Amino acid sequence: MTAWLCAGLYGLLLLFVWAALGLAKRADDMDLFDYPNQPGFKEYETAKAAAEAIAPNTPRLRAACLRVIARQPATPDEVAQQLGLSILSIRPRITELSKLKQIEDTGLRRPNNSGRMAKVWRIKETRQ
Repeated sequence: MTAWLCAGLYGLLLLFVWAALGLAKRADDMDLFDYPNQPGFKEYETAKAAAEAIAPNTPRLRAACLRVIARQPATPDEVAQQLGLSILSIRPRITELSKLKQIEDTGLRRPNNSGRMAKVWRIKETRQ
């Protein structure tokens, strides 16, 4: 019980510090119910502008990612490479597709372009 109380107080303290520093967002500023249907963002000004700029292209990019992964399970870097696009445009689409339950982790890992191990994604199997 003491650990929960300490954790709760710590979280409350962080919230006050964030608010004092202007890092906390007001609830009416956040699009909580749009993600993953719409691109998300973490910090407000530049990230929100980037999310709004990419929004018209996300359905096409997600569909392209799905086509690549349907042919063969792939990492985000492999998807980006096959599409000839930046990983910075593709990785968020993979996250969105995962959150939308259209793709799933195969459990396999392969090295990405930076040498780190990355999840290999496949089309989510539908249970009948």
